[in-house]
Amino acid sequence: MTVDAESVSIRFQPESAQVLEAAEQPTVYFSSTKQILLDLVDARITLEYAITRDLIHVRGKMNDLIDFYESLQFYVHGAVRCVSFPALLSDYRFKNP
Repeated sequence: MTVDAESVSIRFQPESAQVLEAAEQPTVYFSSTKQILLDLVDARITLEYAITRDLIHVRGKMNDLIDFYESLQFYVHGAVRCVSFPALLSDYRFKNP
């Protein structure tokens, strides 16, 4: 996953997501900008809109992309309902503008 110039490797499992110390061979590549991620979370744009307008770039095998898409939707829908998410989002929003 690359956001602006920062890259991170994340391993997703049914019950968790884990940031990895060392990069592994990814099944899905994702890149975008911080502003686009904030626009998604703030519901200014949809994921479909971002992908079809090349605001988000994804690459991988079709089944992996489908899993990624569904996982990202679940994450965003769950995150906005999480009690601690507003503080985390605020920190992200105002860190390194």
